[in-house]
Amino acid sequence: MLGIFDYHVKESGVNTKSYYQNIQKCMKECAKKTGKYQLLFSFYEKLAAVLADKADLGMCIKSAYRFIQEIRTILTEWFWFPFLLLQISYNCNIEFNV
Repeated sequence: MLGIFDYHVKESGVNTKSYYQNIQKCMKECAKKTGKYQLLFSFYEKLAAVLADKADLGMCIKSAYRFIQEIRTILTEWFWFPFLLLQISYNCNIEFNV
């Protein structure tokens, strides 16, 4: 979640979700085939399932945060502008023809 390696993941172009889902499938198959090491492969299957959901979560949160900040900036700049003109015209007795 710190985003230290997000740049490298993004630049590599690897779809991390599908990558870890493939590992999860492999570990599930290995757990079925090996009786003695079933618990070990089952553990790594569950770890891969968690990583499939978590691997790009930080990048998704960061992009959502940037999107919200851009929307907030746009709304602040464009929707408050008419109210600002009204306030100026009211305080200064100036008429704007917008």
